[in-house]
Amino acid sequence: MFNFTQRAFITSSQVIRDTLPLIRALYFPRACLPLGYVLIELQQLILSFAVLFVIILIRGEPPTWYWLLIFPILALQSVFNVGAGLILARWGAGFDDVSQLLPFIVRTWLYVSGVVFSLQSLSLKLPLVKHPNIAYLLQINPAAVYITLVRYALLGKYRDSMPGAKPYNAANCKLYHVIPGHVPTFSAYCHPNLPGIPTLWLYGVGWAVVTVVIGFLFFWRAEARYGRG
Repeated sequence: MFNFTQRAFITSSQVIRDTLPLIRALYFPRACLPLGYVLIELQQLILSFAVLFVIILIRGEPPTWYWLLIFPILALQSVFNVGAGLILARWGAGFDDVSQLLPFIVRTWLYVSGVVFSLQSLSLKLPLVKHPNIAYLLQINPAAVYITLVRYALLGKYRDSMPGAKPYNAANCKLYHVIPGHVPTFSAYCHPNLPGIPTLWLYGVGWAVVTVVIGFLFFWRAEARYGRG
């Protein structure tokens, strides 16, 4: 999921400069260029999901109706990527350094988006438990939102172990902290201090709509200048 956004960002930032001959030869809506690259990356992601489903089934996760949530999640993330891609395409058309600097920015973004760990579980550990606002902000960044929603849709064990998934039990929650990794599902008995799934859906819709509207207007205002010079 994160690679989908990462590749869409990087290719979009280069798309105007890479297609200058086409832009100068033909008149067409320039927004088609970043949109096309996002659709290409979406196609690659769908192929990756085919492999992921096989792995999940082998690991013992049964298919459930939750899997159908993948379609609206991918749609929202694609819309978000298009909006951000339009912004980056305009910046990349004017500044060479954008495409050079972007991989480092995105790599930093990866480390704060819960790609290699669960922000839901980390929120129960120190020091984030002392700074719930930081944990909350980490969780509502768009990459973390879409990643968490996909994990929730695909993995029953993830749904069952989310903090707040079960009635609060002080003893079981304490045991989760005392013996790290021994009873990982006991995190479900702890109080959640991050936004719940319904709230994350709202953030997912909000990020997608706001980003694509701002991105389209920002890109469109400079459309007549693309390819000049």
